[in-house]
Formats: sequence, C-alpha cells, structure tokens
Amino acid sequence: MATADGAAVLPLFIIDPWFYTWADVGTARVRFLFESLSNLDYNLRKLGSQLYLFEGNSRDIVQEKNDRFPTN
Repeated sequence: MATADGAAVLPLFIIDPWFYTWADVGTARVRFLFESLSNLDYNLRKLGSQLYLFEGNSRDIVQEKNDRFPTN
C-alpha cells in the first residue's frame, strides 16, 4: 500500500497487554474488536495488502518497526 504521493504504508494494529486488564473490556468488546480487525484485513487483502497484528508495548513495537522500515 502507498499514500497518494507514493510513500509506503504498513497497515498495523497493536494490542497493548493493558487492554485485556481494563475494567471496561468484556468478552463482547474483545470479540467486536477482533471481528472488526478481521474485516479490515479482508478488505486490505482485496487491495493487495494485509493488516499486521502485534501484541506488546505500543511504543516499543512502533520504534522497532520504524527502525526496521525507516522513512525518507
């Protein structure tokens, strides 16, 4: 995938471990989240891309991906 000006895009979603311990997160909310992510991945695949899912500390993962796929 790319932006209008041709810059590469890495579609990703990060699930931070605190999400599962948050008092307002119940089974229905988790199911809705994963169904929505699955639908997004399905639509991205129709466009020749995909959604990458990661679990962990958001800042660490973004930094790691930024280091691995630097922008110009």
